[in-house]
Amino acid sequence: MSRLKGPERREQLLTVATKLFADRGYEATTTASIAEAAGITEPVLYRHFDNKKDLYLAVLRNSSELLAQRWRDAANQAEQAPEQVRHLATTIYGSLPEISNHQRVIYLSVTCNSDPDIAAFLHEHVDRLINQAMAIVKLGQQQGVFRQDMDLYAMSWAIVNIYTGFSFTRLHVNPAHMDLRVVVEVVLTGLYARN
Repeated sequence: MSRLKGPERREQLLTVATKLFADRGYEATTTASIAEAAGITEPVLYRHFDNKKDLYLAVLRNSSELLAQRWRDAANQAEQAPEQVRHLATTIYGSLPEISNHQRVIYLSVTCNSDPDIAAFLHEHVDRLINQAMAIVKLGQQQGVFRQDMDLYAMSWAIVNIYTGFSFTRLHVNPAHMDLRVVVEVVLTGLYARN
């Protein structure tokens, strides 16, 4: 394998580690297996990351940012809040093959949440998604299309849970008949303002 510059090597290690952590989980993945899959030695890996946990946290942050960016991009495709929610559905559904390792590594991190740093990451990740959903709900309330009488946080959780639940189920159970768009319409029915 050709010699990569520092930032390129770091990016390669994140990509390789994401796949291995997604496939095997944190405990079963070793820095030796990551280095081998990247075509390098462990000392080279340690030039970029202090230890396995440091690499794992970098993978989690990278995955979280990628998923949050998908949410932002989807929401920015529409001006009306209900359409933003629908765009989230089509974006998440359409990009599952590409983002599946990122989703899976975040879901598997729940098994490591006794570690305070990983638990802190999980809280940051969920807060990031909740804040993005809150922005959509607030917009819908300002536009007069979403209810004012329901708790903003609860409404935002409903949106986040649609996507995280769907992604988790789709990645691990893969029911062929599951259509996220139908679930989104059911939730939107509950969010719509009553005339």
